Amino acid sequence: MSEENVNDTVEEVVEEVVVEEVVIDYSSVSKSGEVFENMKTIFGEMEAHSEKWFNKNTKSASAKMRKCTIALDRLGKEFRKESVAECKD
Repeated sequence: MSEENVNDTVEEVVEEVVVEEVVIDYSSVSKSGEVFENMKTIFGEMEAHSEKWFNKNTKSASAKMRKCTIALDRLGKEFRKESVAECKD
């Protein structure tokens, strides 16, 4: 097999490989994983509110973003506490 044929074969194989996105369910892993999932949810809400605030200058969206930051702060402390406890086990 010539080098050119090998390269063509490799390219065909690479094109056939389907890459799937890996989704991890952190909430089933541990208590800190559950807290982490909650943090991701809050961050998603914050992202939606930021679009309204920055693009449409909606004042209520800025208040909702501030509320999300408070929730993230509390969840961050809870995550830290749970992850330390899990590391000690």
